[in-house]
Amino acid sequence: MVIGILIALQVNNWNEERKDQQKADKFVQLLIEDFEADLRLYEEDIQILQEIISRKDSIKAQFDTTAVNRESLRAAMSIFEDRVYNYDEPNTATIKALLSSGDIELMPDSVARMIRELHQKQIMITVNEAEDLHLLQNMYVQLLEDIPFSFGNNELFNDERMIEAIWEMRSEEELALIMFNSFSVRKQSDKRSLNRYQFMNKETIRVLNILKSHNQN
Repeated sequence: MVIGILIALQVNNWNEERKDQQKADKFVQLLIEDFEADLRLYEEDIQILQEIISRKDSIKAQFDTTAVNRESLRAAMSIFEDRVYNYDEPNTATIKALLSSGDIELMPDSVARMIRELHQKQIMITVNEAEDLHLLQNMYVQLLEDIPFSFGNNELFNDERMIEAIWEMRSEEELALIMFNSFSVRKQSDKRSLNRYQFMNKETIRVLNILKSHNQN
């Protein structure tokens, strides 16, 4: 009888371990899918940011602060259109589920630690991008201050009424200063974002490769 009970306990333990392993494997697969989606997002953002920085360099080269006119203002206004309304966030649903449920403990310690560390980096890029977005949004508030009419998002940077209103309500010196400063601030912001996404791309690839290797074993 004792032997039968011990065998039953061993079988039960084996079944529980198998269930835990299946759950862990499912989470690993979900993480792999999330991180692959993140990589597509990062690669796209990196390309966009590189193009934006190049575009700003091109506009800045043509923008003569000693001769501001409607055309130079129209060209300079286009810099406000980039990355003003939103930013891309990594997929965190699976990691959050792992952490909140405690199921991350089903992973080997090294894998669990690696996932936690990556999640902290995901949080940081989201916070930093939000801070930079707020900075950029405040920049054009100064430019649009006192404009007597409102614009929808699609019209904000393209409406000729805005160009005319800004031209009439700001002196050339004010416009030159605002635009010149905005190039410097926005380019710094773009470079920070580019560095963040390149770093997250590299870190995500590293973690993804380890998870894929773990999944095959």
